[in-house]
Amino acid sequence: MTKITVLANCQAGPLGALLRQANQSVEILNAPRVHQLQNGNDQIALDCVKEAEIVLHQPLSDRFGALETDELRRSFPEKHFVSFPSIFFGGLFPQLVYLRLPKGGTLKGPLTDYHDSKIVGSFLKDETVDQCLDRMMTTTPEEIAQYDAALSESRRRDLNVDLPIMDVIQEQLAAEPPLFTFNHPVNAVLWSVAKRTLELLDIPVGIDASQLPKRQYLGGTSAMIPNGIPEYLGVGWRRDHYELDGQLLINRELVNSFYELYAGTENFLEICQFNKSRFNLAVQIPH
Repeated sequence: MTKITVLANCQAGPLGALLRQANQSVEILNAPRVHQLQNGNDQIALDCVKEAEIVLHQPLSDRFGALETDELRRSFPEKHFVSFPSIFFGGLFPQLVYLRLPKGGTLKGPLTDYHDSKIVGSFLKDETVDQCLDRMMTTTPEEIAQYDAALSESRRRDLNVDLPIMDVIQEQLAAEPPLFTFNHPVNAVLWSVAKRTLELLDIPVGIDASQLPKRQYLGGTSAMIPNGIPEYLGVGWRRDHYELDGQLLINRELVNSFYELYAGTENFLEICQFNKSRFNLAVQIPH
């Protein structure tokens, strides 16, 4: 058995599952996700690295202490390290944002952890639901500029890793959206990382893309993509709605739900101010 551990964000579990499916001689040592490396979980992750022959990892900075990429390589020179980027591409979702809470955590709502900054902006401007819906369906030059900026940033992330991914994402764009949200890629993109990993390691790949699981590992929340972006790219697909667990969400009902949430959140203005730098699209926040 070839023992592999994956040090990564929410993409780690699906990658491990795909590696196992691709070759039955692969054993995955399940390390905690990198955002869970606290309260002793870092030692569990280190134990996985110690036992593994191969460490498939996203770049980890010095804030991860002993799990920093360079530190791991120094501590375990006998291991085979394979790096891939955190698969993140915000260009398709310029409106999508997390609203972190000043005292920790994330404001949750009708789209789990995600919020639509156009809905936030409309609420703060006291716009009607109809005005908000018009805003959601209108693509601005700012959103196209955000696409180009995000593409440059994601290409930069590819430069210093063993397994770049933006070529796959751009190829996938021609046929369908390659991600559900900015950090949740479709199975086909995850499969490219798994397949390239095994090929790099000279481990036989026992399945092909046609045998991928039908259930999308990271497809719980599927975000709207402003129509102007696929138009800008010259592709035929559109995704002008949100979905949650495979269920289509009606935009009007979604806006109403968010308006109710924000109206009932006592410190909502404070939360918006706290997240001011997270908004890719301009949001006017009253003082």
